[in-house]
Parts: sequence; structure tokens; C-alpha cells
Amino acid sequence: MSHTYIAYVRVSTTKQFIQGVSIAEQRRAITKYSAEHHFNIVEWYEEIQSAAKGRRPVFSEVIKILKQRHYGLIMHKIDRGARNLRDWADIGDLIDAGIEVRFAHDNLDLDTRGGRLTADIQAVIAADYIRNLREEVRKGIQGRLQQGIYPFRAPRGYLNRGGGRVKIPDPIYAPLIVTAFHRYATGAYTLKKLTDELLIIGLSNPNGNKLTPSTLSRIFRCHFYVGEYRVRGVTYQGLHQPLISRDLFNSVQRMLSLRKHSKHLKYAFRYRRQLKCQTCQHHLIGERQKGRTYYRCHNCPRVSVREDRVPALVGREDSTFTVVTEIKPELTPFDQFGSL
Repeated sequence: MSHTYIAYVRVSTTKQFIQGVSIAEQRRAITKYSAEHHFNIVEWYEEIQSAAKGRRPVFSEVIKILKQRHYGLIMHKIDRGARNLRDWADIGDLIDAGIEVRFAHDNLDLDTRGGRLTADIQAVIAADYIRNLREEVRKGIQGRLQQGIYPFRAPRGYLNRGGGRVKIPDPIYAPLIVTAFHRYATGAYTLKKLTDELLIIGLSNPNGNKLTPSTLSRIFRCHFYVGEYRVRGVTYQGLHQPLISRDLFNSVQRMLSLRKHSKHLKYAFRYRRQLKCQTCQHHLIGERQKGRTYYRCHNCPRVSVREDRVPALVGREDSTFTVVTEIKPELTPFDQFGSL
């Protein structure tokens, strides 16, 4: 019998660790139990993580150490060590390997068939409790969503009120969010340029630093600001007060799309998507070579035409390309995407 043990204590959330006394109670019970049985605890391990989320790093480290040093293990209760059957299987492997596992609250002899069976039953009950709790939480979240109450953290510009209550506009940041939408909709700003201006007027990240362009893009694509929200592909109508109109939101979406496409156009090719290869019917792609523009077919290597020769070759029998639409010699990238 080993008299040298590792003690493991766990709570599921940081809130339990700060506000509750679960860790202290577990330590007290384990210390009392080990003193009564003359066990020597050489190391304590604490973990703040739900057992329902699968592997826990501290618990996994404890398992590794026990296999290497062959100490015993003391926990408060079975559900502190395992609320999913995978973790309980790891504990079972320790027991099968001859490593003593003890529970201060549950006086079970795991070396006997009856004690092991009782422990197995308690572990299954603990795992079922977690599954049921998870299902009830999902039902609660789905109920809130259908009621129009967003049960997750409020996006920037709104305040959380907790307890399933509707989010309300933040008196400080809501006007700044509205300003951001209006400025970007003008088309005069890139995301990067706008983040600089927003920092000046007070719209920053929670750490007080400038927003990144990707963060600002996510803000602009967030449907919460028009009174709805999307969760796993489903759109719900919210009860919260919208910050912007649908027209303004749509204008910003069009501008985001325009910027996304136009940034890939290194050159404003005059005949972009207007010429097709006569052989394979694929569009000719514009390229810059030695200061000149050429349109080439990437499927048919010999099909190529220099830009300044396009008008003279249109309609000729020996032409290697056809015209898709009427030629617009002064076409610009903004013409191609349509007006806002």
C-alpha cells in the first residue's frame, strides 16, 4: 500500500473559484481524510475547468505523473475527477495498473469487485448529469433566441444586463458605432484609414488600442445592429433597439463587397470580361507585359491579343476571340461593379 499521494481538486468555472468555497472545502476534506489514514500528500494540483469539455490539461498531467512515479491519488469525490466516461476510463486504467485511487467523501474500496462496481455506477450517473445539464442549457439558449433575447455577450455598442434581459445601447459607444457605419458608407474610407479616425473619436478595442481592420469588418457585418442576430445559420428577430437602419447596413455591405473585389484588381483592364476565346469559350485574362496590356486565354496558349489591337480585330474572320458584350473602351472598375 502506498502512503505517498497526489491530491487533485477541481471546480468548473472561475466564478466558482472566486466566489465559492468548493476548492477550500475539497482541500479541507482531503487533508482530514489523509491525516486520519496517515497518508502523505506530496503535491496538490488545482484545476478550473468543466469536466464536460473533454480533456483537462492539469488532470492529464496528474495521470502522466502517477504512471511515472506510482504515487497514489486522492480526490474529494468521484465527480470531481470524472464527469465524463473517458476520464473515468483513465482512472480505471490507473487502478488496473496497481495505483491506489481514493476519494475522501466516498469510502469505497476500489480493489474489490463490489467497490469498483459502485464507483462505476456513480461515474455513469455523474456523466449522465452532465449530459442532462448540457441539454437543458441548450434548451434554455434556444428558448431565449426564439423570444428575441440574445443570450450571449453583447457586441460593441450594447450593454449586457444579465439574467436573460434584453441588451441596451451603450450611451458611450453606440453613437461611435453609428458614426463608423455612416463614414464607411460614404466610400471615402478604407477599413485601415477608418480605424485611425475612430481611435481619435474614442472607438477602440477593450484594451484601449486601435481596432484592427478585420475587427471593424466584423462589426460592419454584424446583423445585431439592425435588430436581428444569426446563430448557426439561423436568423432571429431581436427585441433590442437597432442602432442603424437597414438601408445604411446594406450600403455598408455593398461597400465592403466593392472593396473586396476592387483590391484584387491591380490594373483597371479596359476589356475585362468582354472577350472570349473562340476555341474554348473561356474569358481572356488581362496581363501587363513590358508596359503593354495583353489578353490571353489560359487554356489555349496561342490565343493572345494586344489591347490596342482589339478594336481593329473585332468581327474579323481571322480573329481568335469573340466579343461578349458591346465594347466599352472607358470602362473603369467602379463601372464594372455598378453604382452604390
